[in-house]
Formats: sequence, C-alpha cells, structure tokens
Amino acid sequence: RQRREQGLHSPLVPADSSTGGARPCISRVLPLDPLSPFVGVWSFFACAVLTIMCFVVPYEAAFVGADNPPEFFWVNRFFDIFTVCDIAISCVIAPPASGRTGMHDPTLRSAVLYYARRNLPLDLLSLLPSLTLIGNAVHPQQDIRGIRIIRLCRLLRAATMLKVFREWQIVGGFSNATFSLASSLLAIFLLTHSIACIWCSIAVHGAASDPSETTW
Repeated sequence: RQRREQGLHSPLVPADSSTGGARPCISRVLPLDPLSPFVGVWSFFACAVLTIMCFVVPYEAAFVGADNPPEFFWVNRFFDIFTVCDIAISCVIAPPASGRTGMHDPTLRSAVLYYARRNLPLDLLSLLPSLTLIGNAVHPQQDIRGIRIIRLCRLLRAATMLKVFREWQIVGGFSNATFSLASSLLAIFLLTHSIACIWCSIAVHGAASDPSETTW
C-alpha cells in the first residue's frame, strides 16, 4: 500500500539515473518481480509438488527396490523436471536490495548470485537420486541400502516450503498464530508418515531376510 501511495508500482529498485533510465531489453523482463502473479502461481504449484514429494519419497525409500516400478519411474522424472524448472525460475527472481527495506535488486546478476549462495547447493543435491538410475543400469548389483539413503536427498528441497510459507504470511497478512498452526499440522502429518514408513519397512525387510522370524 505504501508503494502504491508513492507511485511505485513495482518493488524493484529504479534504474540508475546516470544511464538515463535505459535498461537492456532483457532487463525489462528479468529478473522477475517477486510479487508478480506468475511467481505467486509458481510458488503455489511448487509447494503442492513439494508436499507430494514429502509423502512419496519416504515410501519409495522404505519399500521400493533398485528396479523402480513404471509409476515411480515417471513420478521421479516429473520431480526431476520440476526441480530443474524451479532452479531456473529461482535464479531470475529479484533478490532483496541490501539496505533498502521492501525493495529488490533489479539486476539479473544479483538474482543469480543470491540464489546460488543460498539454495542452489541443496537443490542440486536433491537431483542426486537420478544418478542412481544411471548407476543401477551400469552396476545392477549395487547396495540397495545406499540407494534408499540417496533417495532421501529429495527431501532437502522441503526447506523451500518454509521460505514460501513465510512469504505468503507476509504478503497475505496472516497472523503468526495461523502460520504456526498450519506449518505445525503439516509437519506432524509428514513426520507421522515418515515414521510409519520406517516402522513398517523394518518388519517387511526383516521378514524378507529371515522368513522364520516373526514380526509385526
């Protein structure tokens, strides 16, 4: 509201007056305005995909062997494509301008560096499970326990949800109590699901290794 009263329709820092306000053509589109409708829709889509990922990955790591069934193969390829697209979009979202509260840096270089220093390493690690598919094709007898652990690397992207939820709280004006309640409920559901997968997988794999053993 304050920016509208001041006539600032975009949260981006104005162009340098020394250049007469001229900016390259690509700079008129990139970096993306963090408050633009496109970024808002993509953030909602990203949270939905990451929530599904947080339910699918523990189940896959607990029960699916080295040879993925067709449905899990295509689901994982969808996760990989989504991660690559999210990395590309996150690289061109305008970062906060240092020393200017509520403003954002309009340079593409700053957007790329800001993302590379904060989230890029974890996002790249989340793509590591895709390499197990290539490794399994080359060495079919590799350790399944190592594959299960590597699959959990996809959960590193769950930290992105917390950042998006915090931005929604600020933009939407939600109270801290509402935000804390919603995030706590989601965390409880995800934690309960993960514990159930671990608990059941112990029995399943224990019975497979020793059929004479009685499990729950």
